[in-house]
Amino acid sequence: MKSNPGPILDMTPSGEFSGPPKPKLVEVLVRLVAALLLIGVAVVAFWLALFLIPFLVLGGLALCALYWWRHPSTHWRHIVIRTRYRR
Repeated sequence: MKSNPGPILDMTPSGEFSGPPKPKLVEVLVRLVAALLLIGVAVVAFWLALFLIPFLVLGGLALCALYWWRHPSTHWRHIVIRTRYRR
């Protein structure tokens, strides 16, 4: 099993440590555009979810009322999940 020799430190001939290379302007712009695009997609998805929830609730209530209106002999006990079971 090989032993880990540790990190490699790059030094200049004058004895100073060389830092990481500076990112190019194109790389910075690509990362910025990608981050803004990701944030924009997240904001649109969150807004769409909040916008659709009331319509989904109202649609569910309307369908439930329509079902009850079309089938008045059906009692609500068949629709609602019962918490107590008869033995």
